Amino acid sequence: MAKIVYDYEEDADGELVIRNGDFVLVDSARQHQKAIINAHPGTFTQFPQVGVAVHRFILNDGSSQVLKSKIIEQLEADGQVIESIVVKNLFDIDIKAGY
Repeated sequence: MAKIVYDYEEDADGELVIRNGDFVLVDSARQHQKAIINAHPGTFTQFPQVGVAVHRFILNDGSSQVLKSKIIEQLEADGQVIESIVVKNLFDIDIKAGY
């Protein structure tokens, strides 16, 4: 995780954060993780295989290991170095990874 990639900060609703009249820059890894985990494959037309579609796992019992494997696969394909991923449930996923 040597280099830090920056992006514009988004709030919980996906709106750009503006502070003191300027856009706020943050480490982009968390935003990219959120986008990849929530996206369906095909959402990003230029990269159609990107996306975990986490909501598909809601009705699948015992799918946390499959979900974890899918997240690892997708984040590594994005170029992130994974330190750890803990899937407690679909709404509580702890990811320690970055570029």
